Amino acid sequence: MEYIETAQEGNVYRIHFNRERYFNAFNYGMLRELEQIIEEIMNSDSVKVVLFTAAGKKAFSSGADLKERLGLDENETMRNVRLISSVFDKISRLDPVTICKVDGLAFGGGMELILACDFAIAADTAQLGLTEVGWGIIPGGGGTQRLAGLAGVNKAREMILLSEKISAADAEKYGIIYRMVKAGDLDEAVGNLMDILLSQPKVALHAAKRAINDSMEHSVSEGVQIERLHYLKTLRTYDRMEALNSFGEKRKPAFRDE
Repeated sequence: MEYIETAQEGNVYRIHFNRERYFNAFNYGMLRELEQIIEEIMNSDSVKVVLFTAAGKKAFSSGADLKERLGLDENETMRNVRLISSVFDKISRLDPVTICKVDGLAFGGGMELILACDFAIAADTAQLGLTEVGWGIIPGGGGTQRLAGLAGVNKAREMILLSEKISAADAEKYGIIYRMVKAGDLDEAVGNLMDILLSQPKVALHAAKRAINDSMEHSVSEGVQIERLHYLKTLRTYDRMEALNSFGEKRKPAFRDE
């Protein structure tokens, strides 16, 4: 691929944006590559965790490639908007747990990718923002919806309408990211989080994630019924019985993701 590098190591699928010169901005070609990668993951049973990283320390992603946008007509622009919205929606619905390692700025689509993922760990030097209104547009990758859900309507209104850029510390404070760490500790913090997730039984991990996601699209009473359906998926798994047996035998469980 031209814009993205990938590698699967065991149950971890790594997606690395490789447009450092362009602040890892999303052009059409990069979005098509990302769509292909996500569809591959959707059809795989071996992936437990997906990790998004980016080249360089200046930017996780600056969002849409504005230089490309200068040469696009209205139909081509809407093609890109539909694609980024669709790809980020697919990412938000992946069964594997998704993590963003954020070093540098994450504006526009870069922040929208973070919002679509389950966890984000950012360096203390990182900045985040949905700055599209200042460019005469609005967030098009789900940002208006997901930011309001995470940080509340008032904070979403403040950040989006004022094109506000916030620090990683504030992003952690408002629940937009999982954790902020010193830049030199970023790799270790991401590794520790992945170790915890990889130690969890896969069926239960993915079922719990789906149940949480479903809660945002249904009433509480409907969500409870959906939660019960996801719970049923764990009942006949090897890992559930292994957890019970290890408790009785006073030992650490040896999960097999079955």
